Amino acid sequence: SVGTGNWTMATIGTNATTDSAYLETILRGDDLNYVKQKYGNLSIVMSVLQLFFLTMLLALCGFAPIMINPAIGPYPDALSVAGATNSYAILRQFQVWRLITTPLLSAGVLHFLCIVGIQLELGAFFEREWGSRSWFIIYMSSAVGCALCDCAFNPNGVSVGGSGPLIGLFGAKIGELIMLMSFRTVDSYLVDGLHQLFAMLFTVFFVSLLTFFPYVEP
Repeated sequence: SVGTGNWTMATIGTNATTDSAYLETILRGDDLNYVKQKYGNLSIVMSVLQLFFLTMLLALCGFAPIMINPAIGPYPDALSVAGATNSYAILRQFQVWRLITTPLLSAGVLHFLCIVGIQLELGAFFEREWGSRSWFIIYMSSAVGCALCDCAFNPNGVSVGGSGPLIGLFGAKIGELIMLMSFRTVDSYLVDGLHQLFAMLFTVFFVSLLTFFPYVEP
């Protein structure tokens, strides 16, 4: 990960020996990716919480008609009561806690499956690479920033923020890849970095498509 020094076999051997309790090395092709921990604990916790809130809302409020919520989820009123981004409630009633609860909500079953699938795969790997603290800072700051932007550009709507934090994580990873590529001189590293960069951009594009669901923050 960033700040671990040059990516050399000597460095890998030293780190694997001295920090074996929390450092794992994964071999992928000709490149090596460091991870600081074995599991993406917070990614799993966030996914479980998102499942809990969606299940609770559907059990208490039921499914909205497809014409109202194409994501196969609850009514927008139920999302608002559960803590979705609501500009009036945040700005006029000072319910700033909604900035934190909105990433725990999903617009519906389809939205949930998409974001949790990406979160448990790539999001969990980012957490293992960066560490839980850095991952959580990026995740929550992206969630809050996305909610504030939604308040500014969608003042009359209700929306959930499960997609915004993921885009923030991918933005951080893209920045990391660009920085690493600018310091690498080996052609194979540059090619591998470009492959990862295009993969990240494609995933960001896919996550952005989820904002076409109603009640999903743009």
